[in-house]
Amino acid sequence: MTMKKRDVPLRVSRWPMFLQDFDYEIEHRSGTKMRHVDALSRVSCLMLEDSLSHRLKQAQLQDNWIRAVRKVLEKDEYEDYYVKHDILYRVVKSCVECIITDAKSGKKEGYLNTISKEDKPLGTFHVDHVGPMETTKKAYNYILVVVDAFSKFVWLYPTKDTGAEAVIDRMKKQSSVFGNPRRIITDRGAAFTSNRFIVQARTFCI
Repeated sequence: MTMKKRDVPLRVSRWPMFLQDFDYEIEHRSGTKMRHVDALSRVSCLMLEDSLSHRLKQAQLQDNWIRAVRKVLEKDEYEDYYVKHDILYRVVKSCVECIITDAKSGKKEGYLNTISKEDKPLGTFHVDHVGPMETTKKAYNYILVVVDAFSKFVWLYPTKDTGAEAVIDRMKKQSSVFGNPRRIITDRGAAFTSNRFIVQARTFCI
């Protein structure tokens, strides 16, 4: 059967091009007679595994605590440790047990809630900072990003820092052109949780 050029993978096609300068006959050999080739393809993997095992074994022999555990295991069991192929292993408990045992104490993390989408543009702004970035000639190295929740339109304002004063100044410019939004959604950055920003937002009736 003659194969079309587009049906031959590039990795295969280069070999016929190389061999066309030689006179040769192709003889088929079944897979059962090619086991030596299959073994050779795995030599590097076997060597790598053997090298890692040897390094791990040598490192364990130099550790005083591991040597003590191995000595105990020669006579009796010790917790979840065991020796296999002259290397010390420990049985790791299932993830469910770990989660229950190592449960976090204190205030629990809150659930994520979807934020309702506005039915008209310029009603809700998502605000955050990007940076620090490479400083410009005017010493700007942050960008205040404002995204309209409805249209996904983005405004970018360069700032020299992430302080509340810089945010308020840029939001005033935003309001002078597009008006005040009904609400602003931010993370809990210092600029957005400061009293100065909260007072300014109330002034804008946000």
